[in-house]
Amino acid sequence: MKQTYRWIGLMTVLLVLLGTGIDTQPASALGPTRSDYEAYPSFMANTASPLVMLVMGRDHKLYYEAYNDASDLNEDGVLDTNYKPEEIDYYGYFDSFKYYAYSSTRQRFEPVGAAPDKKVPPGNNGYWSGDFLNYLTTSRIDAIRKVLYGGYRRVDTDTETVLERSFIPQDAHSWGKEYESIARDGYDIREYAPLALPAVTPAQTRHLFASTSLYP
Repeated sequence: MKQTYRWIGLMTVLLVLLGTGIDTQPASALGPTRSDYEAYPSFMANTASPLVMLVMGRDHKLYYEAYNDASDLNEDGVLDTNYKPEEIDYYGYFDSFKYYAYSSTRQRFEPVGAAPDKKVPPGNNGYWSGDFLNYLTTSRIDAIRKVLYGGYRRVDTDTETVLERSFIPQDAHSWGKEYESIARDGYDIREYAPLALPAVTPAQTRHLFASTSLYP
C-alpha cells in the first residue's frame, strides 16, 4: 500500500505541474530567444526622428559620361545608341531649349537665344544647341550636382553665375561621340552644331567629339 500511495503522490505532483504550465525542463535545454541575438546602440535608447534623408556613394564611376549610348533612356525597350533630340531631353548644365555661342575670350559657352525645337537658327553662325551640348559633355557627377544644388559654381555673384563641368581625367573616364550621316544617325548635325555634313568622297568621314579635361 505504501508503494501505491507513493506512485499516486508522484502522479499528483506531475499533474499539478502540467496544469499550472510550469516548465519542468532545465534552462539549458530551452532554445535561444530573440534577446540572445539583439543589441542596440546606447544612443538609440531614446527614439528620435531620422535626420538623414539621402545617402550616396562617391566613386570613380560618377565621372563617366551620363549618356553612354548603351542605355535605354526613354524606356521603349531599345538601346539609345545615338543622339535623339525628338524623343529625349538631355539633362545637364545647358538649357536644352536655348542655343549657345562659344566665347574664346571668356573660354565658355554663353546663351544667345531660345530654341523651342532645340535647333539653332538656319544658316548657323557658330551656334550650338544646349541639348546637344548636354548630350556631348554631361558626366554623371554633373547631373547629380545640378539636382542637389544647381551645379558646381565657378563664379557666383549677385550679377553673374558660371557653372563649370567636373574635371574629367585623361584616362578611361574620358569619352567620345561620333557623327557620320543623317541616314545613319537620324538627325542633321547642321541643325545642332556649327558643322557641315561629313564628306563622303573620296571616302566616308566622320565628326568625332572628345570629352575630357585638358591639363594646364
